[in-house]
Amino acid sequence: MDGPLTGYKVVDLTMYLSGPLATMYLGDLGADVIKVEPLSGDPLRRSGPPFCDGGDSAYYMVGGRNKRSICLDLKAPEGKEMLRRLVANADVLVENYRPGVADRLGIGYDDLVKINPKLVYVALSGFGQDGPYRERPAFDTVVQAYSGWMSITGTEETGPLRPGPSVADLLGGIHSAFATTLALLHRERTGKGQKVGVSLLDGLVSTLFPQVLTFLYEGKIPKRSGNMHPIIVPFGTFPAKDGLINVAVGTVPQWRGLCSQLGMEDLAGNPEYDENAGRWKHRDEIHSRMARGLAHKTRYEWVDIFESLGIPCAPVNDMRDVYEDPQVRHNRLFIDLPHPKAGSVKVINNPFRLEQMDPSEWRAPPALGQDTDEVLLGLGLGEAEVARLRQAKVVA
Repeated sequence: MDGPLTGYKVVDLTMYLSGPLATMYLGDLGADVIKVEPLSGDPLRRSGPPFCDGGDSAYYMVGGRNKRSICLDLKAPEGKEMLRRLVANADVLVENYRPGVADRLGIGYDDLVKINPKLVYVALSGFGQDGPYRERPAFDTVVQAYSGWMSITGTEETGPLRPGPSVADLLGGIHSAFATTLALLHRERTGKGQKVGVSLLDGLVSTLFPQVLTFLYEGKIPKRSGNMHPIIVPFGTFPAKDGLINVAVGTVPQWRGLCSQLGMEDLAGNPEYDENAGRWKHRDEIHSRMARGLAHKTRYEWVDIFESLGIPCAPVNDMRDVYEDPQVRHNRLFIDLPHPKAGSVKVINNPFRLEQMDPSEWRAPPALGQDTDEVLLGLGLGEAEVARLRQAKVVA
């Protein structure tokens, strides 16, 4: 595959979700990603159900593609030596250990930069590389709670709720991949590698918009607004005749068009309601009248009407609706990759669309240790030496 990162070598020490997502994006763009796993494998392989026919969890398939898998015991001296040999001619190393763990293993930035001064070393953590909570363990939901995301999700009746997707991990993966490519761009200009720090906490706090603005500018703790936008009105989810529909109004023509269809012409003629600040003052009245008007037609009847008026709207789809949706299928957001054990596996496509990125050339998530021999032989080891390391349980 001749992608934008073709020719770059990435050593991937990450486990679970955020780190593997970061390296998956790099692999999608053409980088040669070598996933270094403990002999027992990435724990995400066992995080199910559901499981694929090959034995690995479907969860593992999310961030596993476009990598080669090698198993090393990094607590063994020879395992560390194999890693150092990998790093010697690598461009990037990505790890998501708790801060300090890599240093204690002798594979931290200060250790590896001596071997490869141009190395881009990416350290992804829960709370950051420095500070009072640097060594705290963190999973996605822990950071969702700590960052304030849960406090603004849900309604006043439900109390704080966990957002559905693993947003901390997802954003951590995206931010890490983005930071990696920036560090490589900097190296192209200067010839210098560097250590890059990314934290899940920073990623979530930096995306608290717009609710955080209520606190920053007014000193108020924002209330949970459920499916309604906390600032823009009307901008939320309402019951139609056969289910829920989301309607978002942002301009005066959209507002007046909405009023013309829902028996709210008296509001359209009132200049106070033309601006969002005025509508926000009367949001309960507007929401109540919209709910009564929308209840008389089905979701797709309203979609046709609102689209003709240029009003953004959508039915609230479930997973089957999304999977079968014609636009989703046109965008090829779900694809099948051939797998050495399962035959084929379904994965979610990369949201980027680059001419140099061809999913038909992608590799399926590798089986555990699938490429150990290939990688070690590529480092110059002989077959007998690889067999000896396997017998000594340094590799698998």
